[in-house]
Amino acid sequence: MPEHEEHCLHSEKRYGVRGDEIHAWMDEPSQVAGGSHRQFRHGLEDLPTAIQMFGERYGAETVENIFLDHLKADSEEERKNKEIRENTSLSPKFWTKEQDKYLIENCNLPNEELEEKSFLRGKTKTEISKRKSILE
Repeated sequence: MPEHEEHCLHSEKRYGVRGDEIHAWMDEPSQVAGGSHRQFRHGLEDLPTAIQMFGERYGAETVENIFLDHLKADSEEERKNKEIRENTSLSPKFWTKEQDKYLIENCNLPNEELEEKSFLRGKTKTEISKRKSILE
């Protein structure tokens, strides 16, 4: 996702103000929730709170514009990352909880046999071996 400075530079270019406090407030939950922080302060229902908090300093219209631009930038970046994951060799590298559970339950099976299981969807023997060592 765009870094704080990228958000601020974009706001400055479009609206003549950086809006540091707005961007910092929106992304503050990332300190606790990491990448899943966008479930907090990143919904249209959060816009009135942002306007209430920062409207006096920036004006309601500017707060709304900065807030919506922040959402748009995050959304575009996430869409690009999703496309990359889906359209590259990175996609098979991700492991689901169900696959991990399956590996734990069947850790005694040879990697060659596990590789043939449809549940592991194209994982290689090497990937299976590495994942098994992580799960041990």
